[in-house]
Amino acid sequence: MLPAVSSHPTARLVADASLSTTQLGVWLLGAAFVMQLIPNILAMVRFLRRDKEQNEVSFAAEYAAKSDVETLSERLERVELGIENVKSEIKGDCRELDRRSEDRITKVHDRINQVLEAVFELRGKVGP
Repeated sequence: MLPAVSSHPTARLVADASLSTTQLGVWLLGAAFVMQLIPNILAMVRFLRRDKEQNEVSFAAEYAAKSDVETLSERLERVELGIENVKSEIKGDCRELDRRSEDRITKVHDRINQVLEAVFELRGKVGP
């Protein structure tokens, strides 16, 4: 006599000898889907259960002291002055680079002219 098969659906599928490869593949895909779904569900639960204080923004009920505002104003002025100084230095550096480039170009042209004069001089001596 055969042992009694459990009424659980999975037990019946395992006990059934006619389990096809397609059915086995479907079961494996379903199991993989559920295994991937579990960590996502746990992350959502942790997200929803975290402290609400982390999401809240609170504003101070008091105003800033006049000395604090003046200090911040002075710091802002120093930063703005520093930015203006950097701007002027950059402009000066750009002008200096342009001047140096022009000097180099002039020197190169002078050398080219000297070579051309020498070539014309040699042609005059060697020419036909």
